[in-house]
Amino acid sequence: MRLKKVYAVIGIIVLGLLIFHGGWYVNQKAYEPYCEGYDLYFSAYGKTTDQAQYTVSLPKYPQFTGNLAIGNLEDTLAIIMWPGLLANEIKEYGVTLVDQGIGYEVYVDEKMNYLETKKNQFLADERETVEQLLEQHHEELVYMRELAKEEWGL
Repeated sequence: MRLKKVYAVIGIIVLGLLIFHGGWYVNQKAYEPYCEGYDLYFSAYGKTTDQAQYTVSLPKYPQFTGNLAIGNLEDTLAIIMWPGLLANEIKEYGVTLVDQGIGYEVYVDEKMNYLETKKNQFLADERETVEQLLEQHHEELVYMRELAKEEWGL
């Protein structure tokens, strides 16, 4: 009787691990269509066109979230997009801004506007600078977002 309970517990643990690993594998495979035609670099896939640099980072084990990124050729602006489960829609957006050698990483909404969130933790003067930079580069960010939509269909 006691041995049956031990086997049942072991069976539940093994089943749970199989479900977790199977879910992770299926989720990672969902990123593969976004990598077609890209070169594999050390830990991500990428390609450069005459308009932008594109990067796809697959979810690393045991995480379920990878990202898609597009950057300008000058390496001063980049949009990072985090898809949801199975990589079929974008859940979060981030922007990297480089101004005078100083980099800022900020969460934004789909329209590339500053997002009020706990994740954006800046001092008052930093926040003002970030908002000014977002406004200054807004047109280019929106254009890059459109290029990303064309490239990945998201």
